[in-house]
Amino acid sequence: MSDCPISGAELRRLTPADAGQVTVLQRACWVEEALTNEDWWIPALRETVDEVAQWLGELEGWGLWLDKRLVAMVRAGRTDDTWDVGRLAVVPDLRGNHLGDWLMDHIESRAAEGCTRFELFTGARSERNISRYERRGYHLIGEWRPGVVLLEKPITR
Repeated sequence: MSDCPISGAELRRLTPADAGQVTVLQRACWVEEALTNEDWWIPALRETVDEVAQWLGELEGWGLWLDKRLVAMVRAGRTDDTWDVGRLAVVPDLRGNHLGDWLMDHIESRAAEGCTRFELFTGARSERNISRYERRGYHLIGEWRPGVVLLEKPITR
């Protein structure tokens, strides 16, 4: 994996002890998504700290820390032969530094043995996100639920 695009930042595995900072990061990042998609029922905006701590204990989450501040994150987990990628987030003030692509490279490289495809979802009106994922080789499958689209790409090893 290449060096982090932000000098001095540290990538480390997230744990349930990080739930407070993860909750704050999610809320800072998903407000724009909620406005774009006119959907305030996005789980990342509604989860409690305890709910975040629970999934941090179950899934593989990675956070990028800068000066003791969580500035970016991503998570993934296995479902059958699928590596489910989600919760890619970068604080608004550091967007444009390629942190999202760097974190995607990292989480994709961590796909569990036996997984044959990546899968993720985003808001149906989130054109910037959809374009980013398509540039990374993901293909739009269709609507996962009203207002949310599902994308996938094969895992090549």
